[in-house]
Amino acid sequence: MKKLILITVSLVFCCFGAFPISLKDVFNELSKVPNIEITDKEPPETIVFDNKTYDTGWLEIAKASKLDAKEIKATGDCVMNILDKVALTDRIICSYNKQVGIFIYATPKGQELYEMLMVTISGYWGDVNIIYNTINEATLQSLQEASVRMQNANLVVLPNRTDTIYVGGINEIVIEGPK
Repeated sequence: MKKLILITVSLVFCCFGAFPISLKDVFNELSKVPNIEITDKEPPETIVFDNKTYDTGWLEIAKASKLDAKEIKATGDCVMNILDKVALTDRIICSYNKQVGIFIYATPKGQELYEMLMVTISGYWGDVNIIYNTINEATLQSLQEASVRMQNANLVVLPNRTDTIYVGGINEIVIEGPK
């Protein structure tokens, strides 16, 4: 009986103890991982895109470059532990093959806008790139339908529609390994 009560209490804490974490909070945690530093932070700007006016929100980029094998392993493990806190329902793309990976998450922000968090990791090159930004609904749909090709240390993510995509000026996301 004691075991049943303990299991029930544990399940209650697991179900109700997990609080939603915002993508901005995830970005902040990721930017504090050893070897990673914020390299770019652009304030919100108002843009006209597809004849609509948007406030882009902050564009923030954090990265680590050319880490050795030990550093990329430690940094990658920390990054993955943090990404495990993000709700699966927020995930748009998740693909990795032990050499390279991409993780894209989005949550509604309002006014047909979404918060987006994109993380790319290349164990081969020792690089980690983290982008936090605001995207529009067309960009979200394009990323949801993107093609992802991975082969060894090569990763290519191509949104299906580049004519209506706005991700902080990024129209194509490509990480290339050795030729």
